[in-house]
Amino acid sequence: MGPNLWRIPLILACTAAVLPFLPRRFDSAGHQAELLFGFVPLLILGFMTVALPRWLGRAMTPEWLPSLLTAVHAPALATRFLDLPGGLAAQSLAAAVFSIALLANVAYAKAWRSLYPAALAALLSGAAVAESFTAASGLLVGVAAVVLLCIEIGNRIAVALAAAALELRGAPALPAVPAALVWTERIASAA
Repeated sequence: MGPNLWRIPLILACTAAVLPFLPRRFDSAGHQAELLFGFVPLLILGFMTVALPRWLGRAMTPEWLPSLLTAVHAPALATRFLDLPGGLAAQSLAAAVFSIALLANVAYAKAWRSLYPAALAALLSGAAVAESFTAASGLLVGVAAVVLLCIEIGNRIAVALAAAALELRGAPALPAVPAALVWTERIASAA
């Protein structure tokens, strides 16, 4: 299975996100859960499937893992058309397994710089599992994980764009941002 197969679960996720608005199922809270715990984890995990090998400097181990996880997500998403809560629960479990695989790849590669975004993806998946299988709401934790992921990934993209622009101009590379400053920003963002 190629990387383009992510389009299948993504299309299903986009379609499933509007299911709560159908007249027979109208539920605005269901739409929030669909977006936060259905669409967003798939989007983030798809991004991490592409970004993580770049951050690790090698392919994910085993190399067929992203294809397998894509194959697992598609039936979970399809289930949501028949049973919205059951399908969301199945997808939250698929996302949790994928998050564990991401964390294992980071640990195996000893790429600790990538641990934080992988852990945030796992936190979002954990919030989805909590929302699906317990009486506790994972909504606030899920929103916090998404916001922190957006800040982290946005910062990485901004630095990469600045470095590329400097390289095109023949200017010297940017110095590495001190780890203490990176962690201070992460802690301040979480607070």
